[in-house]
Amino acid sequence: MNKRKTFLFAVLAILVLASGVAGAQFQLSPWEKDALSKTHIIVDGQEVPIYYGGPKYYITDANEFGRKYPLFIDVKDNVKNKFIGIKDKVYKAEFSSSAPDIASIDENGIITFWEEGDVIFTVTLGDSSALIPVQVFEGPFIIDMLEDILLEDVVERLGFPDKRTSVYIKWPDRSAVLDNIFYSFGGTNDITVEHWHYDEYPTLYFRIFRNSFLRGVNNAGWDCGYESSVRYNLGIPLF
Repeated sequence: MNKRKTFLFAVLAILVLASGVAGAQFQLSPWEKDALSKTHIIVDGQEVPIYYGGPKYYITDANEFGRKYPLFIDVKDNVKNKFIGIKDKVYKAEFSSSAPDIASIDENGIITFWEEGDVIFTVTLGDSSALIPVQVFEGPFIIDMLEDILLEDVVERLGFPDKRTSVYIKWPDRSAVLDNIFYSFGGTNDITVEHWHYDEYPTLYFRIFRNSFLRGVNNAGWDCGYESSVRYNLGIPLF
């Protein structure tokens, strides 16, 4: 499994349990709502929001577990993103993909991206449906956690960035949000998280480590951290 997502899931579990709000109505964080795209379904006269990463996705993770994301149905009464309560009536959400070889979707609305192409996801509640089109591309780098990509390889291929952003995390703080991407770390060292931005890839954030390595290529929206939040708070299994 993608190590960053596994660690993030564990941190979220600890935070929720420690705060004593487990079982309360789940809400996306402000940075997640800012980062994500939203559509909606009208069910029984009520507008039902659906959050997702956005209209474009770049495959940048060699591990399939790092390419899984929910189509989150944002209502108060939601069991595993599958049974949805609206005006005292229970609906069973149905999800489908127009091209499962490009991106599949399971019964809980969890997408797995597989290869380049165009795909349309359909979310159905009762007699109402929403269509969510996504273009899938192969990223300029595919990150394998077992292999290092040197910074000089990035510069040789893409040149120097058009923009840089960074955040400094000082102990005892262990988390931060940069460009609406949530980061969390173990250990006691102070950490600088740096993103390189390229005009050629406006929806990608290239995470640079110690001016030496490329440690991640994050998709705007999709990689904001909402996948782990939704899974934990709705009790959706990791596997």
